[in-house]
Amino acid sequence: MTINAITTAEPHAASKSRDSMSDALSTVLPALTKETPGGPDANTLRRALRKYALLPEGKRPTAPPDMAEAIRWLESASLDIQDLSETKVIRPALDALALCLDGTKAGANTVKRKRAVLHNVLEYAVELEELPSNPLHRVKWSPPKTTETVAPRVVVNPRRARELLVAATYGGKRGRGARGRGQHLMALFACMYFAALRPAEAVSLRKESRLRAVLEGLALR
Repeated sequence: MTINAITTAEPHAASKSRDSMSDALSTVLPALTKETPGGPDANTLRRALRKYALLPEGKRPTAPPDMAEAIRWLESASLDIQDLSETKVIRPALDALALCLDGTKAGANTVKRKRAVLHNVLEYAVELEELPSNPLHRVKWSPPKTTETVAPRVVVNPRRARELLVAATYGGKRGRGARGRGQHLMALFACMYFAALRPAEAVSLRKESRLRAVLEGLALR
């Protein structure tokens, strides 16, 4: 049931949503298997799920021999749906959500998104009366805390910011004075960079705003 859940639980899901569901299930399903010898490695299982098994039937290409073998192994080694009612079975799946393929910790948003997909699949099993209740509700589990840092090399420094602002002035047709689309873009991005405004806040600025003088001074430094 779990392998087919993505193609039946949300038949009208948008392609991006379906891809997100496939990504989450390709992480979870290998963790919901019996200890069966001869299993493929994690990368092979993930590729077999993402590229073949979890695609809608009408869009599923013919799997090459190695992928077909991985899918057959997964089908034979997968736990019965009734086994998922045990919290000791669900916990390893949650632990798998918290890790990337290389073994490093996944980001908090990634874990939250994938857990939501698992929750929805289990709710679908409850709806079909395959499970008496959603086992996630009984598991006291929190993802490992991660410390997210921003690499300095990807942060725009003031010199590069001014270069980008100049480049923005060439966007679209240039109009007289400050009416051209490029000049509007430069003003928008300048507000966002120098004053840390949200896009909507920058758009709402008016000519008489005191912030205008401050931004003009910063941009000229």
